[in-house]
Amino acid sequence: MTQTAATALRISMPDIALLAKVKRPVVSMWRTRCADSDRPFPPALESSRGQEIFDASEVAEWLADTGRGNNPTASEDVAAFATVAEASHRDDRAVFDALTALLCLAVITGRRLASLDREEILDLADQHDPDDEFMFSELDSIRDRLDVVTTYAGLLADAAISPQEAFEKLMSDRFRSGLAEQTTGYLSPEAQSLVAKIALSLAKAGEAAPVFADPSPGSSDLLISVLREHGDQGPLEIITPFGPESAARLARRRFRTHDIYRELLDLDEDGVFGLKGLVTLIAQFPTPSALAMTDAEILNSIENFVLQMDDDQRGVVIGPATALSDTCADHKADEIRDSLLRMGNVRSIVRLPKGLLPSRSRTSLALWVLGAAHRDVDATDRFTMVADLTTMSLGDDVVESLVTDLTAASGGSASVRAHTFSFARPVFTRVLIATKQNLVSASPQKSYFGSVDPVEFKLRVDKAIADLNSAVPLPLKISAMVAANSASRPQGPTTIGAMLADRRARAYPGHRFDENDFGSGNGVRVIGVPELIEETHDGSRVIDTLVLAGKYDAANLTEPGDVVFCTSPRPAAKVDREGSSVVAFPARVLRIDRADPGGLHGDLLAADINALHAGDREWKRWATRRVEDDQSRALTVAIDEMRRAREETANRLTSIDALTELITEGITCGSLDLPSESETTKGS
Repeated sequence: MTQTAATALRISMPDIALLAKVKRPVVSMWRTRCADSDRPFPPALESSRGQEIFDASEVAEWLADTGRGNNPTASEDVAAFATVAEASHRDDRAVFDALTALLCLAVITGRRLASLDREEILDLADQHDPDDEFMFSELDSIRDRLDVVTTYAGLLADAAISPQEAFEKLMSDRFRSGLAEQTTGYLSPEAQSLVAKIALSLAKAGEAAPVFADPSPGSSDLLISVLREHGDQGPLEIITPFGPESAARLARRRFRTHDIYRELLDLDEDGVFGLKGLVTLIAQFPTPSALAMTDAEILNSIENFVLQMDDDQRGVVIGPATALSDTCADHKADEIRDSLLRMGNVRSIVRLPKGLLPSRSRTSLALWVLGAAHRDVDATDRFTMVADLTTMSLGDDVVESLVTDLTAASGGSASVRAHTFSFARPVFTRVLIATKQNLVSASPQKSYFGSVDPVEFKLRVDKAIADLNSAVPLPLKISAMVAANSASRPQGPTTIGAMLADRRARAYPGHRFDENDFGSGNGVRVIGVPELIEETHDGSRVIDTLVLAGKYDAANLTEPGDVVFCTSPRPAAKVDREGSSVVAFPARVLRIDRADPGGLHGDLLAADINALHAGDREWKRWATRRVEDDQSRALTVAIDEMRRAREETANRLTSIDALTELITEGITCGSLDLPSESETTKGS
């Protein structure tokens, strides 16, 4: 790193922790403990917005010299976590735009721009963007600071391995860069990945280069997610409108940086576009260029899409549940939604879990899968698949099953009949139109699909039975137990207060968080009262790592085996087996001393707390059983084995329920006959 660049880079305490791959309090500890050493922590240069700012080069050198932290390449990575002193992209939108333009220019030209002066850079930009469609203005606007920003762009690219990765690092930092149009509607990575996987699955099989279109100016997250999920499976093409807005220019820079072949979508003033051929539409509402869209405006835009789609085109849109699935409070929105349902192009409706919109964690989202109306089904018998994932977490298994469901639902009646659905279920479209309630709560009708070929249906039932019979019950592998030695004396129970006094355990309070900072998907798992009383699915609430480091640096992470508990609305507890979670107040943590537990056992402690009655809030007086230390490990193994057996049993029960529904459906739709009682007893 050159001296000029070194003096230009600054870094905050939370970013130092991220750079060194340690918890935020560790950095404070370094400053305190090393203050009187021969290699003290570098002093702060200034304070900005309540945060101390350090020379990034000095910090990187200190980490390298002392061997502190968990990142041996901190010196090479520092630029990815620092900002430019003279022009920070987190404080100045013009600098952010210029950085993305420089990274884009570096990819297009294949040159290291740091070796060029400002006029040469501007000449290159003019050469590759002669009509100023995506980057020249961004560079020209900071002409007086272009040298230092160019130097930083080079360092950022080096730290992130490639300009493309550096560009995405800047985009992931959007919450700290003042990009209102990119943060307000930003979908969590889980939601982006889900939409991308659905879109890729909807694309026609065998297509040499699948084509995806987003008619919304300024949108790029979903298309980039499609690119990411598509990986190295071959080329793909995208179609987007022009748009003069800064968000649209940023999107074009992003696509050029990733070298995605892009065609221009000719969008007139009325929103009419002329898409031809096998194209999969993908869109999110509200759009970056119209963040204040009402439900009626959202549905009107979707209707515009549907009216222009041909039978070979499909689409997936994601937006507020108030518009796509919940009861419509706006009469106009209700009318447009009814009209869309009557067209028959809304093939699936899915209500998604909360927390998929990080900036508005309490906002619920839903998605629609669009396609040609069922031509082989009478209008009165048309159906729409619905799925309610409100209480679920978008884990890999859930996403894979949902994508499979929606892909099958987007095909003809034959593909729907042949598929055993995990989450989606058919509802008469006329029932959806008639209801004024939540669409995904409409009653299913198993006889929608008419009579299925009996041979085909019997094969499905036979397979389900074979799968169920092939599931071998989980054998318990607990070592043979023997009668306890009559001379042994088990330890008597103790209280939480007594074990705290004996230092067999320690208690920690939960941290106070702003619930608006909670999301879902990737991040640090949150455990609070909703998780303890099973009001919320465990793991469904997370907090972004950067938000945790920036706003809640005093929050401690749990360790594996910690017992998290609450007193109200009733005593409840659970063992955090994985650790590395944050505990939300008023929940608390009990940490048993592993070296000298004194007979305490996390599972016993949690079970005893869960057995208490509501209203018993004197938690230090709560009693808990104890176990001999030589039996503690064996008890843990036995409990874990029982837990696995319980999960296997639950999965088997799910399979039995699915088989029951399958047989019932076969009987009611006339595709399956069960032997009568006389036939089953004949010959016995």
